[in-house]
Amino acid sequence: MSTPNLGIALLAESQSSKYVTMNNALDALDEAVAGFSSIAMSDANLTLSTTQAYGSFVLAFTGTLTANRNIVVPATAKLYVIVNATTGGFTLTVLTSHSGSNGSVAVLPGATRLVYSDGTNVAAVNSPANAQNFTGTATMGLVIFDQFVTLDATSAAFTLTLPDATKCSGTKISFVKKDSSGNLPTLQGASSQNIGASNTYTGLSAQYKSVTIASNGTQWYVTASN
Repeated sequence: MSTPNLGIALLAESQSSKYVTMNNALDALDEAVAGFSSIAMSDANLTLSTTQAYGSFVLAFTGTLTANRNIVVPATAKLYVIVNATTGGFTLTVLTSHSGSNGSVAVLPGATRLVYSDGTNVAAVNSPANAQNFTGTATMGLVIFDQFVTLDATSAAFTLTLPDATKCSGTKISFVKKDSSGNLPTLQGASSQNIGASNTYTGLSAQYKSVTIASNGTQWYVTASN
């Protein structure tokens, strides 16, 4: 048996030399929460092995890039400090390989970011997530910190599904309709989660209409609107 996220071996009731398993587990935990690794990248996307991902807390990526590249982390929950120490002036995007993944974090050249993966999506922890713009039906990825989102319905009305409120407790998200068309962008709660008293929010009916919502860990509440 092992722990659910990091796969650290657990003590068995009847095993001998239990101190060996315990010492190995403590070493693995120490590396996972305080270890540092420098990982040399080839000029390509990189999928981390579990050894690379779980073996250190701080992952510094080096190498020369000629384009933006992806860093794919395992589909389990974990915090990472990501250091983009590559040369060439390109961005590293941290994400999972999950087919439903909508969350990712961009780490600019020379930047360091603390990110959290819930096994499906990746979100920034130490700074506001980058402002996003949506132009069509989509599902937002995991959001841990406050975020600003613009909605452009110039081409057609669309529905944007919010992140799971149970994973975003305390998070605030502000939305603004940026276009002047009569098309309506609709916000929809994940599953049966409400936005105020309803599963949908349709108040962004005109250009520059805005709404700010916050999660209480169960659903979304409207904290401001115009």
